[in-house]
Amino acid sequence: MFKNFEEIEDYLINENVKKRIVLCGSHDDLALNALVRAKRKGFVSATLIGDEEKTRALLAEMNEPAEDYVIIHEPREMSAARKAIKMVNEGKADLPMKGLMQTASFLMAIQNPFGGLMEEGGLLNEFTAFYWPEKDRILITGDCAINVAPTLEQKKIIAANLIALAKAFGCETVKVAAVSVIEKQNPDIQSSMDAAALTGMDWGENVIVEGPFALDNALDEEAARHKGIQSQVAGHADVLLMPDMHAGNVFHKCIHFFGHMPFASGTIGAKTPVIMNSRTDDEDAKYYSIMAGILRSLK
Repeated sequence: MFKNFEEIEDYLINENVKKRIVLCGSHDDLALNALVRAKRKGFVSATLIGDEEKTRALLAEMNEPAEDYVIIHEPREMSAARKAIKMVNEGKADLPMKGLMQTASFLMAIQNPFGGLMEEGGLLNEFTAFYWPEKDRILITGDCAINVAPTLEQKKIIAANLIALAKAFGCETVKVAAVSVIEKQNPDIQSSMDAAALTGMDWGENVIVEGPFALDNALDEEAARHKGIQSQVAGHADVLLMPDMHAGNVFHKCIHFFGHMPFASGTIGAKTPVIMNSRTDDEDAKYYSIMAGILRSLK
């Protein structure tokens, strides 16, 4: 498995990977900087949809030639998002990326049953992949932004999406920790019952799903041992399946604002990975998210 984002960057460069990104809301300095950075590394080309005058001004500030990009003037959020998704569906772009626009506008275009990117029965979910310096490795978690209170069936789909992402990150045997607030089943705590149900499902070869775990014993083998938990996953999880969006969102923001850990985020479950960050994410996070989306699109 790739240990960090530098290894992913080296892989994309050395393997001569090149994907076509369409950035909607392109008049966003952070998103555009991240995209230009990826283009200069050689693994993307790009179409920019947004306020053309502002987009060109930002490119000029970066000393980046505007003629290297297809630029489409469309300052209206919904129209820009729809045009980006249409380009992906028509094969004119490989991955859509959110720039300066409301998340709701972007998601509406993706989830539109007429011309969106969802397949029948599919479920879109957010992922966060972060570098954990203490363990010198990348850990994947979700859902932190889309599904508020997923049902057991929805958690099964989210877990499958995250497992596929972990495999794209090079994980040979994917270990999933189904997180709750307690490490034992309790009928009063639905997430603990869901975690136990997920544990009993058939996930196929090279996938281990265990739970429920409280976060401490999911992350730390000694904490699990101290509580009498025998587990192949505790302390070695590749994926943390969060009980709901509230837990996932708080965890994501703790990684960012307390831990200051490098991270990528986006959405999976559509026909193609979607590069989607919070508008408060910095350039590095958006750059790593581009790489994560490309990596998933290769598998």
